[in-house]
Amino acid sequence: MIAAETNSRELRAHACANDSRRLWSVTDRSRSGPSAAVSNAWAWRGDSLLVAQTGRVWVVDAQGHLVRSILIRGSAICGFADGSLLVSRAGGVPTRSATGAAEDVTGLARGKSAYIRYSVEDSAAMLDTIGVFFSSEVSGVGTLSAPRGEKVITRTMVVSPTPFGRLTSVRCDRDQVVVGDGTTFEYRVYSMRGALRRIVRMARPKAAVTAEDIRFYKNEQLTGLDAASASARRTDLESVSYPKTMPAFHRIVIDDRRRVWLEDFPRASDTGARWTVFDYEGRLLGTVTVPKDARVMSIGADDIVLRRRDPTGAARLEIYGLTPVA
Repeated sequence: MIAAETNSRELRAHACANDSRRLWSVTDRSRSGPSAAVSNAWAWRGDSLLVAQTGRVWVVDAQGHLVRSILIRGSAICGFADGSLLVSRAGGVPTRSATGAAEDVTGLARGKSAYIRYSVEDSAAMLDTIGVFFSSEVSGVGTLSAPRGEKVITRTMVVSPTPFGRLTSVRCDRDQVVVGDGTTFEYRVYSMRGALRRIVRMARPKAAVTAEDIRFYKNEQLTGLDAASASARRTDLESVSYPKTMPAFHRIVIDDRRRVWLEDFPRASDTGARWTVFDYEGRLLGTVTVPKDARVMSIGADDIVLRRRDPTGAARLEIYGLTPVA
């Protein structure tokens, strides 16, 4: 199991017997490796790895050596079974005016991103466009300024994370892409060439955002901040718009049996995190609930990897078995 440490820019290789086998540093101390935070890492071409940053991917061999880097336009999301790569290109923060007149842009907004398949053998080459999908929702706080010359200058502050915002999940599954944008309880499956294969949907109403949900969210955002940071963050939290309903779901994970897992959006009243599971063809299999304080990192054929924190705040990875219930 490979764990990517985004802040330290290290990859840790673990055996399942709770021992750390290898530590691979991908920090740029001599301009020979990544200098920005690692956003993702996955297996590629046998026992090699692809390590992703915005605008670049690195090939790392089984000994942890940086083999080469490949420049890409966008952010690497995931990899396909044939070795190609899915890259997203954001369309930028959406605005509500093109006239140049000063305008309030405070509130929730949503742009779109293109998802493109690249070959990354020696250099990046575009193969196919999978599609253009909604980006995750953002909260804008600020105004549009007046035109400057022939350009309209946009000045917008984005508060992140967006309270109860619709999040877009895009996952690679060997030779296809699974996409869900949280607007409705559905996901869509596309081929590597962008052809729509199926739509899987459930008639599940969206829950209302309650005052308790908002209080819980604000407390979570302020926990651990010093007085000055908490004061600034509190001002931001009072400025943003809160939606009337929760997203239809939070995120998507694909397991090693090609089952699709959709996570319910977390709420203050939850006692655990509930996942709805579908088989490869989109048939409903049932639900799985994991501890509320755990984050699902990956799901195998018969096990699930959770990240939890001990009383000191240190993160740990725990592996649990999955047993079907008759």
